[in-house]
Amino acid sequence: MDRLLILAKPRLADLVHLEGLAEVVPHAELVLVGQGPYPPGEVTDAVGLKILTHLRHDPAAQAFLEGRRHRTRLLRAARQVGAVLASPFELEPSA
Repeated sequence: MDRLLILAKPRLADLVHLEGLAEVVPHAELVLVGQGPYPPGEVTDAVGLKILTHLRHDPAAQAFLEGRRHRTRLLRAARQVGAVLASPFELEPSA
């Protein structure tokens, strides 16, 4: 089954653009990001989209995605894991 995930803040300026989308794209689901004046139930009632989840706003991740920040803790951790995975390992000699 196809799914379309729409990310939006629970604010009028973001949600007004979603009016009527549920009728055109019935498999669309909403991911709310950050704080706003509208609780999830009220958003669902207003725009008719099922809310998949509500994520906290992550300013560091946003800055990274916008190219304003080049290092994050997650990126450093991913590089560390990658380095461990890429390092050669020694096989025990078979007897």
